[in-house]
Amino acid sequence: MSYEREQHRLESLLHELLDDDRPSMSSDSEAGSDIELENPSPNDIQDSNSEEELSDREASGNDSAFYLGKDKSTKWSKESHRQSVRTRSFNIITQLPGPKRVISSEKDPLGIWRHFFDDTIIKIIVEYTNQYIASVKDNYARETYAKQTDFNEVYCLIGLLLLAGVKKSNHLNAEELFRTDGGSVEIFRFSMSAQRFQFLLRALRFDDSTTRIQRKELDKIFHI
Repeated sequence: MSYEREQHRLESLLHELLDDDRPSMSSDSEAGSDIELENPSPNDIQDSNSEEELSDREASGNDSAFYLGKDKSTKWSKESHRQSVRTRSFNIITQLPGPKRVISSEKDPLGIWRHFFDDTIIKIIVEYTNQYIASVKDNYARETYAKQTDFNEVYCLIGLLLLAGVKKSNHLNAEELFRTDGGSVEIFRFSMSAQRFQFLLRALRFDDSTTRIQRKELDKIFHI
């Protein structure tokens, strides 16, 4: 019995010694790992360098798809954006261009234009233009230079002005519009002379000049 008891006691002591050695072994292993981190091996250094080179290549590969602006922050893509994308809702035209409401049934351009410049407006222009012509006709040697205008001539004048805009010739002067060397639109020369065209532009009036003083007292923007 004494032998078995002694054996049991020795086993207990052995287990206690083993339990006491385990923390020291773990601490030694942790210390060893710290030493390894402080003093990396050549293989670890090589692996870290290769990882840095790989990251640099990836960064340069991503930047190669752009041009860098002068501010060093703006990137301009080297490839055009994809064109096959869905049209935004605010870019979708739901109503076709053209005359609306009152003139929706009009198809003739001249008919549409007459809704803005009807016969009443043209008659007013003719009346007050002739009023001005009568006041300046004595300044001209020939009566043909300052003769009275009429409904058709004013219509023709406005049409020529619109045509000059359509033909991108609104920046040209009258001499260039009425050139005879083939460098102008022939309809200008066939409609009237350059002298008559310039005279009508100077004489064109839209109000009664004899009542301007009275209207000025009531309305300061009567010129408009």
